[in-house]
Amino acid sequence: MEFDIPYDEFHFQGCPLKSVVTIRPTKNCLIAISEFPFFVVDLKDIETVHFERVAFGIKNFDMAIIFKDFHTSKRINSIPRESIEEIKTYLNEIGVIYSEGVVPMSWNAVLAQIREDFSAFLEAGGWRFLQEDENEAAVDGEDSELAGDPEFSDDGSDSAMDSEGDSDFSDEEEDDDYSSEADGDESEGLSWDELEKRALEDDRTAAQRRHQQNDDRGGGNR
Repeated sequence: MEFDIPYDEFHFQGCPLKSVVTIRPTKNCLIAISEFPFFVVDLKDIETVHFERVAFGIKNFDMAIIFKDFHTSKRINSIPRESIEEIKTYLNEIGVIYSEGVVPMSWNAVLAQIREDFSAFLEAGGWRFLQEDENEAAVDGEDSELAGDPEFSDDGSDSAMDSEGDSDFSDEEEDDDYSSEADGDESEGLSWDELEKRALEDDRTAAQRRHQQNDDRGGGNR
């Protein structure tokens, strides 16, 4: 008689039924038999494994085990995040594909949809849609980071438009300033003779103004 003995090299904590227990692999099974009811999964019945609630800042994740009958699944909840890489290594060793995502899946509905049109499921790449969801979640995470960058923010675009709007008004003001400056600087285009003539006229006007002021004062004294 051949006994299936648990491996001591690999184990992890999780809640497959009512409480958190130690889960260990054997040659043919994944088991937790430290308390009743026992948890036993035959490895040859596993179709795929999907890790759920895998996100930055979440300390625990869930592990959904999907069976080859496409009718049943089991979930191991509250597995410490630090165990995920070791579990992935183990699944690679036994040849079970896996994927991960942020949101828990409604597996009864997913499996029912797959059974409804299994050919379409295969043509679409089988379980590839779980990996695509994983990639989209990663892209969304990058987008959220870019949203915090002022160079990619909508506010930056609006402020750029506002600055353009302000520049329209400033251009008008600059045109007014330019025209007034142009009026005041007409003398820069006159010849020396014209400038001298204008200076003489200014001196004559100033002399007449001073003379008139003197007359006004003299008349006041008389």
